[in-house]
Order: sequence, then C-alpha cells, then structure tokens
Amino acid sequence: MNQNQLLKFFYDSSPWDQSVHTIWPASLFSLRRNLYSYLFPNKMTTKQACDLLNVICQMFPSSFSSVPIDQVSVQNRAAIFERFFLYEKFELGKGKAVFINHCDHAFLALANVEDHLHFHQFYFNKSLMESWKHFSRLEDSLIGHNNHCLFAFSSKFGYLTANPRACGTGLVVRAFLHLPVVLFFEKLWENTKDFADWICIKGLGEDGEFLADFVLIENKYTLGLSEEAIVNLVEKVASFLVTLEASLRSNLINSSIEHALIKDKAMRALGLLKYASLLKTKEALSSLSLIFFGQQMNWIHGERIAFFHLFFFLRQSHLVRYFKTMPSKQDILHERAKIVREQMKDIHIIF
Repeated sequence: MNQNQLLKFFYDSSPWDQSVHTIWPASLFSLRRNLYSYLFPNKMTTKQACDLLNVICQMFPSSFSSVPIDQVSVQNRAAIFERFFLYEKFELGKGKAVFINHCDHAFLALANVEDHLHFHQFYFNKSLMESWKHFSRLEDSLIGHNNHCLFAFSSKFGYLTANPRACGTGLVVRAFLHLPVVLFFEKLWENTKDFADWICIKGLGEDGEFLADFVLIENKYTLGLSEEAIVNLVEKVASFLVTLEASLRSNLINSSIEHALIKDKAMRALGLLKYASLLKTKEALSSLSLIFFGQQMNWIHGERIAFFHLFFFLRQSHLVRYFKTMPSKQDILHERAKIVREQMKDIHIIF
C-alpha cells in the first residue's frame, strides 16, 4: 500500500462510525509485544530492523497491508495519532511500518516503534470482556497461535517491553465516556476516588483537559494483574460512570436551576457555532458536545449532528486535507467554522 491509498483508507470514514452508544461510544484495546530473539527497536541497527520487519510482514495475513513509516507524510502521521490517541514515539527510519486491515477502519498495528509490535483496536459495545475475547482471538489470527512462543516472556515479569512500566500483560484498555453532566456538576472525582490507585482518569485535551466533555478511563498497571482483571476493572468504573451520567440527566428535570444553567450553555454553544467565522479546535468541539447533549435532552431540534464523526474530522490534521497547499493557521480556523456552520444551518431551538 502506498501513502495515497493509506490516506484514502483513513479519510473514507471515522474510526467511531460504528458507535451506537451516546454516553460510552468507544473503547480502545492496545497491546505490546516483542520477539525474544531481537533487540528492542531503539537498540537495533537499520539492517536488523529491516530484517525483523520482513519477519513481521510474513506473520500478517494477506488481508493486511503495510506502509513504511518513513513514507508517511508528517500530516498523515499526525492524523494517525489523532485517530488512535497514540503515545508511541514515531521516529523516522527504515524498518518501521504501519499495518492496516482493509476490512476494518478501527484497527491499527505498528512495527518497530517503541516495541516490535503494537496492536490497537476500537470496539463499540459495552461488554469489555466480550471485546477482550475478540481482541485475543484477533492477536492469535494475526501472528498465529503457535508464534506466541516467539515473544519475549519472563515467568516473573510477563511479556517484556521496552518501557518497563508496560511489562506483564502489555495490555492497556481505554473506555471513552461522554459525561457532560457529570463534569458540569463536578461529580467525577468524588465518585472515582476509590479507584484512584488502579485506574487513570483524564481528558483527551492537552494536560488531561476534558476536551468535548470526554473522560478517558484506563488501567494504570499492566504488571501484577491478569488481562481479565484489567478488563473487569475498567469495565466496572466505566459502567458506574455511565449509570451516574444517566441518573444525573434524568434528575435534571427536577432541578430547575441546574436545568436552566446547563440548557443555557447549550443554547449559547449553538449561537457560537451558527455564526462564528473562525473556530479553534477546543471551542468547536466543546460547543458541539453541548449541542449533541442538548439534542438528546430535546432542547435542540433538527437533524442529529454527527458528533463522533466531527470530533475527528474537525481536528487540524484532518482539516488540512481540504487544502491543495499547506494552509495558514487562520485558513484552518476559517475552514473549521465553515464546516460547522453548514452542520448547524438546519438546527434550531424550541423554548
């Protein structure tokens, strides 16, 4: 696959197009693995990395394609980071590659970044255990069940990774929750303090800011817990917060002051998006979050906004594709506002 094909594959759809749940739209499973007979990527020579990549390519079925990372443009690499919320270092060099599944826009694999193999897969049902079973089968189908013995494994430390904090299972489970009311009432921390030792809770913006009212739940540790324990822990916390959000929404009707305040925020957000000529990412997504919530509460009427789609496609690296040449910062702000105004034109308020 060349870069143009990769570009088309990624931009044909949003990774969350399959979302069906408005409060818990997606979960992301990430797995790290290393082959025992090779050095970690940052210790390999270019030739060793290329040799290993050839081995890895032979593991994947024919339904998967790869693109060398050094052939992926800076903008497309940024788009990959945005779509899969990656933390990996994307250093250029021979012997590194991106793998995709032609049948699944929600899957990504990386070869020879921080570890030999990183797998990332989005799921859209609320049963994390069911998703884990599928992900485990997917891992077997990709590298072959018999090839598990090729992985670097210690009876004491589990699967070995370049980052010691990721040893053990090498598994990170992330639940993406849309919790506008929990955040509005500042109920998040007081209701999750009992899980603070095991679960990391943060937002999707810079410095953990709750961009667009999303709350990310993920396991802190991969060592000392089984895969099933990690999955159950994340599912327990996520399910609790989903129930809390739903309860707070239903109680809004009985609290006229809070009802009026949050409804006013949603109305103001609609006014901003209908008439803004320049929009930054944060204000666009935060306002869209309130309008999406307002539509669920029947405060705002008209065609349902594709919030989860816009959440990705209004971010910078996705917007750049609308321009033939590299746009200025103001061009991007203007294009974002233009797209949003088009989305808002048939949306209205009933007081």
